[in-house]
Amino acid sequence: MLSLRTRIFSSIAAMLISAAVQADPGTACDLAAGKKYQQSQDYPRAIACYQEGAAKGNGEAYLLLGYMYLEGVGVSKDITKAKELLLQAEAKNVARAVYSLGAMQEKGVGQKPDFPAAVEYYRKAANLGLREAQAALGRLYFSGKVAPNPEEGERFLTLAANAGDLAAQFNLGLLYYNGFKEKTHLGQALIWLERAALHGDRTAPQAVGAMYADGRGVKGDAKRAYTWFLISERVGNPDAKSALAQLQGSLSDAEREDARKGMQVWLDRQTLVQAQKAGPLPSAANPLRSRCAVLVRKMAPGEQAGVDGATHFRRLIDLTNQSITGAMAAQMSGYRLIILQLDPADAARAGEHMNTAMRRHDCGQALELTHEYDRVPGGGGYLQYTLTAYKRPANGAVNAEIARTKIYRTDMGEAFKSLNFSVLAAFFIDDMNAAGFLSEISI
Repeated sequence: MLSLRTRIFSSIAAMLISAAVQADPGTACDLAAGKKYQQSQDYPRAIACYQEGAAKGNGEAYLLLGYMYLEGVGVSKDITKAKELLLQAEAKNVARAVYSLGAMQEKGVGQKPDFPAAVEYYRKAANLGLREAQAALGRLYFSGKVAPNPEEGERFLTLAANAGDLAAQFNLGLLYYNGFKEKTHLGQALIWLERAALHGDRTAPQAVGAMYADGRGVKGDAKRAYTWFLISERVGNPDAKSALAQLQGSLSDAEREDARKGMQVWLDRQTLVQAQKAGPLPSAANPLRSRCAVLVRKMAPGEQAGVDGATHFRRLIDLTNQSITGAMAAQMSGYRLIILQLDPADAARAGEHMNTAMRRHDCGQALELTHEYDRVPGGGGYLQYTLTAYKRPANGAVNAEIARTKIYRTDMGEAFKSLNFSVLAAFFIDDMNAAGFLSEISI
């Protein structure tokens, strides 16, 4: 069984508590005020506000007071009192309190570790929607500390990864790469490792580079591998230097220079992702979305009787394309989206229809998903999806300009066994957002 890298994140804050302190007369004392006092390190007033909230049965107030006792900043630690307060917060279904109780059980805070108890707390917090708890629960199921449960482990890691948990994204990539079911799932591994790298994981770029260097799950590409190893070196991975040295002789000077430019483009995209994460959330006053995008969706032909196996197979591929674009549409609810559905007979005129739709609806961009499949030497075959992003035709140009492409390629058999349409759709959307393509301020 794969030994996952353990990353237990705790949001436990360091605060002071004193039962004897009261807030200034006439000063509003609620949790918001208490947090401001805490930020300015005026702990006595913060405590008074939190105590007032706890006296009214506020679950978050119990949580904050519990953290104070747990960390013991300015007072002696009192694990028993901390747990008592966290249990009161748990009774109010405060997810972070439930998660913290699980972390205490797992790490053995004030007692011996109790992993089954940790699972129960993590599960409750996970079901309350806390992504850190989902990631912790998924990790525990593969840790060997409790009875293995690969299905539940995968499910909770996926929930956390989709919610943006970095450790869960990386761990999912490792699971799919090393194999935890019947076989490896390299296409899924690439999706999660690349997403983890984009969101700041320092180990993932090395793994992605190795996949391109070895041709595992993707078409072997020495230049692309070199780019990823350069990224890995830039973020401080000690294994990158030797990997770069092994590829050095197989690339020309021009190819290595292209790889360096590719690294810089990727780092710029990563910077944009981090800025978006740190910035304000989309709202009516700050609508971080494109003005309009056309999504070209090619429909699969209808079921026909008496056709040969090859025709049925092509229809199956078309259906997967249709499903992925449908999942993309569902995940782009924050955009004004024009879905251009093309019947099989009209697919050859996709570009013409797309340009017309962009002009008619005043859309600044369009997304088109295409696919291809073929056999590979030595047996087997591959399935590849290519998402092409177009900019609006400008200066009277007839056709839209290609702005970006993103490719997903995997083994044919694996694709039909494990391809998750929703995850692949998110993979494509993440890349478009990271490139700054979809994240425009509305005007």
